[in-house]
Amino acid sequence: MLIIKDQYKYALENNIEIQGSNQHAYRPNHCTTTACLELQSIIALELELNKGCVVYSVDLSAASDLLVPEIMERNLADLPTKLRRPLMDFLKDRQ
Repeated sequence: MLIIKDQYKYALENNIEIQGSNQHAYRPNHCTTTACLELQSIIALELELNKGCVVYSVDLSAASDLLVPEIMERNLADLPTKLRRPLMDFLKDRQ
Protein backbone atom coordinates (compact mmCIF):
# COMPACT_ATOMS: atom_id res chain seq x y z
CA MET A 1 0.00 0.00 0.00
CA LEU A 2 2.91 2.32 0.73
CA ILE A 3 4.18 1.97 -2.85
CA ILE A 4 0.81 3.02 -4.27
CA LYS A 5 0.65 5.96 -1.88
CA ASP A 6 4.17 7.05 -2.90
CA GLN A 7 3.33 6.75 -6.60
CA TYR A 8 0.14 8.73 -6.14
CA LYS A 9 1.97 11.44 -4.19
CA TYR A 10 4.69 11.63 -6.86
CA ALA A 11 2.05 11.94 -9.61
CA LEU A 12 0.27 14.75 -7.76
CA GLU A 13 3.48 16.64 -7.03
CA ASN A 14 4.61 16.39 -10.66
CA ASN A 15 1.22 17.09 -12.23
CA ILE A 16 1.07 13.65 -13.86
CA GLU A 17 -2.38 12.56 -15.00
CA ILE A 18 -2.91 9.02 -13.71
CA GLN A 19 -6.67 8.66 -14.06
CA GLY A 20 -6.98 9.43 -17.75
CA SER A 21 -8.75 12.39 -19.26
CA ASN A 22 -11.92 10.38 -19.88
CA GLN A 23 -12.27 9.18 -16.29
CA HIS A 24 -15.35 10.74 -14.70
CA ALA A 25 -16.06 8.43 -11.78
CA TYR A 26 -14.44 9.06 -8.41
CA ARG A 27 -13.10 12.49 -9.38
CA PRO A 28 -13.98 15.87 -7.91
CA ASN A 29 -16.43 17.81 -10.08
CA HIS A 30 -16.98 14.82 -12.37
CA CYS A 31 -20.01 12.58 -12.68
CA THR A 32 -22.20 10.85 -15.23
CA THR A 33 -23.44 14.27 -16.31
CA THR A 34 -19.95 15.51 -17.17
CA ALA A 35 -19.31 12.23 -19.00
CA CYS A 36 -22.46 12.76 -21.08
CA LEU A 37 -21.56 16.38 -21.79
CA GLU A 38 -18.11 15.32 -23.00
CA LEU A 39 -19.65 12.66 -25.22
CA GLN A 40 -22.12 15.21 -26.59
CA SER A 41 -19.25 17.56 -27.45
CA ILE A 42 -17.38 14.79 -29.26
CA ILE A 43 -20.48 13.86 -31.25
CA ALA A 44 -21.17 17.50 -32.15
CA LEU A 45 -17.59 17.98 -33.37
CA GLU A 46 -17.75 14.85 -35.53
CA LEU A 47 -21.07 15.93 -37.04
CA GLU A 48 -19.77 19.45 -37.71
CA LEU A 49 -16.92 17.83 -39.66
CA ASN A 50 -19.50 15.83 -41.65
CA LYS A 51 -18.17 12.58 -40.24
CA GLY A 52 -20.30 9.63 -39.32
CA CYS A 53 -20.76 8.98 -35.66
CA VAL A 54 -21.93 5.86 -33.85
CA VAL A 55 -22.49 5.69 -30.11
CA TYR A 56 -22.77 2.29 -28.49
CA SER A 57 -23.44 2.22 -24.78
CA VAL A 58 -23.87 -0.78 -22.55
CA ASP A 59 -23.52 -1.25 -18.82
CA LEU A 60 -21.60 -4.45 -18.29
CA SER A 61 -20.56 -3.80 -14.71
CA ALA A 62 -22.72 -6.56 -13.26
CA ALA A 63 -23.67 -8.60 -16.29
CA SER A 64 -20.19 -9.29 -17.62
CA ASP A 65 -19.83 -12.41 -15.49
CA LEU A 66 -22.91 -13.84 -17.15
CA LEU A 67 -21.94 -13.09 -20.75
CA VAL A 68 -20.29 -15.66 -22.97
CA PRO A 69 -17.59 -13.65 -24.79
CA GLU A 70 -17.63 -15.90 -27.88
CA ILE A 71 -21.37 -15.33 -28.36
CA MET A 72 -21.02 -11.60 -27.74
CA GLU A 73 -18.19 -11.36 -30.27
CA ARG A 74 -20.28 -13.15 -32.91
CA ASN A 75 -23.14 -10.71 -32.25
CA LEU A 76 -20.78 -7.76 -32.64
CA ALA A 77 -19.01 -9.14 -35.72
CA ASP A 78 -20.26 -6.31 -37.96
CA LEU A 79 -18.58 -3.65 -35.83
CA PRO A 80 -15.13 -2.48 -36.89
CA THR A 81 -12.32 -4.19 -34.98
CA LYS A 82 -11.26 -0.94 -33.29
CA LEU A 83 -14.71 -0.71 -31.71
CA ARG A 84 -15.18 -4.39 -30.98
CA ARG A 85 -11.72 -5.16 -29.57
CA PRO A 86 -11.88 -2.93 -26.42
CA LEU A 87 -15.19 -4.47 -25.45
CA MET A 88 -13.89 -7.99 -25.98
CA ASP A 89 -10.73 -7.18 -24.03
CA PHE A 90 -12.93 -6.02 -21.17
CA LEU A 91 -14.88 -9.29 -21.22
CA LYS A 92 -11.82 -11.53 -21.46
CA ASP A 93 -11.36 -13.89 -18.51
CA ARG A 94 -14.54 -12.76 -16.72
CA GLN A 95 -16.37 -16.08 -16.70
